Amino acid sequence: MEETLQEKKILLADDIQSIHTSKDLYKLEDLANLYKVTVSTIKYIQRLSNTEVSRMSSLVVNKHQYIYTEDTPKTTKSKPKKSYYKKKKPEEKNYRKSSISDDKIRYIRKNPDQLKMRELAQLLDTTISAVDAIRQRRTCNYVSEEGSIYRPDPQEIEDIRNKSVYSQNTRRTLTPSQVLIIRKSNQSDIALAEKYGVSSETIRKVKRRLSYKHVIDNEKVILPDSALSDDKIRYIQFNYDQLTINQLSKLFKISIGATKYAKQEKKVSEEGPVYIPDPKKVENIKKKYPKKSSNSQKIFFTQEQIQEMKNSGLSARKLAKKYGVSGTTIRKNLGMK
Repeated sequence: MEETLQEKKILLADDIQSIHTSKDLYKLEDLANLYKVTVSTIKYIQRLSNTEVSRMSSLVVNKHQYIYTEDTPKTTKSKPKKSYYKKKKPEEKNYRKSSISDDKIRYIRKNPDQLKMRELAQLLDTTISAVDAIRQRRTCNYVSEEGSIYRPDPQEIEDIRNKSVYSQNTRRTLTPSQVLIIRKSNQSDIALAEKYGVSSETIRKVKRRLSYKHVIDNEKVILPDSALSDDKIRYIQFNYDQLTINQLSKLFKISIGATKYAKQEKKVSEEGPVYIPDPKKVENIKKKYPKKSSNSQKIFFTQEQIQEMKNSGLSARKLAKKYGVSGTTIRKNLGMK
């Protein structure tokens, strides 16, 4: 049937609308015979959507090629593409004027007196960052090179230079004798810092041997008179109450190093009064700071026990549990590493 139809057929809008609406009413072959088109053309029209059919004014069928025209064709005008980043017109730069005058800005740039940035900031009553920005031309570019330059007072420049030199030399160095006195002294860090004109951190480092390591302790040291009196030194040396070094240091409120120095190295005549502390105070110190129990007493094993340990094949930990000693004691007696 399709071969007997015309090769070219034009369907108007009414025909297209009727074919589309009679989708389920008539057979495809009957519709094809009625409008003298092929079955494939009927299928094509029925597959179209309602909007597409309503826009069609005519349909030209030419060997399975379908060309249709619309009543209101789309008029799409090609709009110029807008660039996302618009190029801004070069505007004149409106620099915000600095609080520093123009002559001072030229003085900072040229720096005829060869001052440091800190000194310039102090002289011109500004910040170091502002001086640095002006010198590197990051700010105040509106100021021209030609013009008057600020002339400061020479006496003021000298005063600022002297202050900066003093601030650089504020770090004092201690003599070896002062270092040794500080190490053996029982005074507080703050008191020693005020006495020698240094910081308390410096005194702390000297006492802990973190600084001035080149100073040797074997040199002669003279403790200050305020450290300990002779009667207290005699009490420490004779040690009538049989106190430990720690208890003696707590009794007199001095360091352990000063207590050892007073007991061993401080030379005091044996003839003279001896300090007598309060017995209650001594008892309280003994209770508060008791003697450390020496648990690490040497334990000697017989040769038979040592031979038995070696032949047992047990580890040092198990042997320590068995004999009630530490593992290091077992290793030392058996010569283990």
